[in-house]
Amino acid sequence: MNDVIKLIKKYTPLSYEAEQAVAEAMSPQKIERGEYLLREGERCSDLWFIRSGMLRSYYLSDGKEVTKWIHFEGEIITALMSFFRQTPSSHYITTCEDTELLALSYTDRELLTDKFPEIERFGRLIMEEQVCMLDEMNKRFNLLPAKEKYDTLRAISPKMVQRAQLKHIASIMGITPETLSRIRKG
Repeated sequence: MNDVIKLIKKYTPLSYEAEQAVAEAMSPQKIERGEYLLREGERCSDLWFIRSGMLRSYYLSDGKEVTKWIHFEGEIITALMSFFRQTPSSHYITTCEDTELLALSYTDRELLTDKFPEIERFGRLIMEEQVCMLDEMNKRFNLLPAKEKYDTLRAISPKMVQRAQLKHIASIMGITPETLSRIRKG
């Protein structure tokens, strides 16, 4: 639980009462490798803090898996559109390793943000950070050659290039695993 509190405090000070409320609202979960947190068509009712492990977010395009991102310990993961709008998800979230999570339900998140302005502030600041990162990644990935895409990805997420499957990294980059293999060798 301390990891979640530390993450929030990186963005905004927290009152003791807010810390206690967050601790009470979070539910620990242990998920084995290969299990799904979310499938396409399901409504995402939780936001997860990753205590340990690795998860992959992907969608299907013409029956083929397209990896959106790979997430690691210390990060927060959810299906943004589905979670915030409470609509069916357009993608999947699955574990790539045995994973330990802390889950915060949509309802509890709403209660926390209504009661504690610092939790609302944290949510806004982390969303701003994510939107800016996605915007920058989108610009870079659309303009860069494959080698520079890999270097950018390696700089942004060293864990990803060390731990994730080659085919998933290649999918994020929009290249074939064979091309990625050549880039990594050269």
